[in-house]
Amino acid sequence: MIKNLLARNSLMFLYTLVLIGLIYGVYVTSGSKYFGGVFLYGFSLLVFYVLFNLPSVNRLMFERLKLPSLLKFNFSIYWLLIPTVLIIIVHLTMLGGIPTLKALDYTYIEDVADYRNSITYDSPKWILYLASISLKSSLPFIILYLLYKDIKWLYWIILIVGAIYSVSLIQKSFIVGLVLPAMVYCVVKRRYLFVAKYLAMIFIGVIGLTYAGNPPGGNDPNRRNGPSTVVMDEEGNPITVNSKQVTLITDETSKLGRIVLGLVDRLFVVPGQVVSDWFEVIPEKKPFLYGDGYRVLAMIRGRTYHNYARELYPIIQTEFAAMGLTGSVNVASFMYEYSNFGMPGLVLSGFLLALVLSWVEYFFRNDLILKLCLCMFPIFMLSSGAITTWLFSGGFGFTLLYFAIFLRKKNV
Repeated sequence: MIKNLLARNSLMFLYTLVLIGLIYGVYVTSGSKYFGGVFLYGFSLLVFYVLFNLPSVNRLMFERLKLPSLLKFNFSIYWLLIPTVLIIIVHLTMLGGIPTLKALDYTYIEDVADYRNSITYDSPKWILYLASISLKSSLPFIILYLLYKDIKWLYWIILIVGAIYSVSLIQKSFIVGLVLPAMVYCVVKRRYLFVAKYLAMIFIGVIGLTYAGNPPGGNDPNRRNGPSTVVMDEEGNPITVNSKQVTLITDETSKLGRIVLGLVDRLFVVPGQVVSDWFEVIPEKKPFLYGDGYRVLAMIRGRTYHNYARELYPIIQTEFAAMGLTGSVNVASFMYEYSNFGMPGLVLSGFLLALVLSWVEYFFRNDLILKLCLCMFPIFMLSSGAITTWLFSGGFGFTLLYFAIFLRKKNV
């Protein structure tokens, strides 16, 4: 019974782990000061999720949804693979080569940060969007598909191409997202040599990119007010590795030790810390947006759209802003609704995520293994991104579409 319960609600259990991690980070950085808001969101999410999964409600809401007849045809994976490879070629051509190799020529951390930000700010939005979908959805899905269908020769080619592309943009999360679906599949199928291969790829990619983001010159002495040692996160933003969150670092800590502790800090403390930061700033220093934090809604209403992830950067990361660095402070999904509507927004966010999780559980009801493979990493990404971003430019909506076209059983 417990096994069946876990299988039917596996995504909710995964997200519960994410929420526990966020609560830990909030507690480490601000105590229990903001627990009221976080627990209101968690309670709302649980109540709505239970409601949506009542048999009568579930049938009423989801069983009437049918796949469009077009999706029931058998499409070749080449319809996805060829456009994805073309996007990679166009993107790297527009960047003038592989950015990671160029970053090795810089002396100071701030220069690498500026260059990494320029990859985003100086590129056309259309190529950034296509690249994001390719990295976060298309390539991971294609690799899993080729492994699942046992198309060995093409699998190895795409795995190598995808690995090079994922590390070329100097962002560590891309290599993790690339191989995690296939790695989960191999864990379930007990293909442990493949699991070891993926773990090695992640380790080499993450450590290599961290070294590339932290050149031997350290901090630029011409930039004032900066912390003494910086490690860059996957968004291109600096992390202070000798901050109060990382207490094990001493003057004798090696560079590798600082990098590892900085990564631990980034994974287990920083997401919760950013939640605390947003609670502290809103509405004390920045007002609630009342819908203007949603691009489409602001456009429909004829209002100015506000991206608080960027606008809060100089307020939260004051030291780095003083150094002339720019960036974003992406936060857990529910804080975007809070920034728009306050405490009622946390209830709204619980409603929205409960609805999405319930539908996705129903959508994958006959494919537990593929559900875990394709949904695990996107669920983890809710710790640092809005639901709308998660579904669209974050790639999860496309992953669901690819599953429906290429892998979902056509008779359900």
